[in-house]
Amino acid sequence: MKVILNQDDAGLGHKDQVVEVAEGYALNFLLPQGIAREASKKNLEELEAKKAQEEAKRQEIEAQLEESLSTIKGVTLELARKANEKGHLYAAVSPEEIATEIKNKHGVEVTEQYIEPKDPVKEVGTYQMQITVGDKKAEFQLNITAEQTEPKE
Repeated sequence: MKVILNQDDAGLGHKDQVVEVAEGYALNFLLPQGIAREASKKNLEELEAKKAQEEAKRQEIEAQLEESLSTIKGVTLELARKANEKGHLYAAVSPEEIATEIKNKHGVEVTEQYIEPKDPVKEVGTYQMQITVGDKKAEFQLNITAEQTEPKE
């Protein structure tokens, strides 16, 4: 008997997968427990419609992501931070701070997990950074300068 799984099952397969099982197993366990539903014509049509809707949503999200990454591609992000005379920053610039700065200056929301390299920036200078989401990439420059401080009298 063919059934459509309502949830992942280690022995059978993944959610929304159509599998062939023994009729007794389906009727006495899978269907009453809600683990699966019968692979009727109506249920199969609903499954196909659901998959088509999910695919359209995935393509829309991918298009938005591509547009966002193209906004960031090739830009130079300028940050001024306090540093000593040797160029070492008093506080490292984390990927989280870089993501916040991208959002503030370019309106693109990126989580820090996608920013590479993942190491905090600890010195004044120019760094090649990259945002990688799936197989999409956007490179940008991060320019860290020393903040101008007033001399103490």
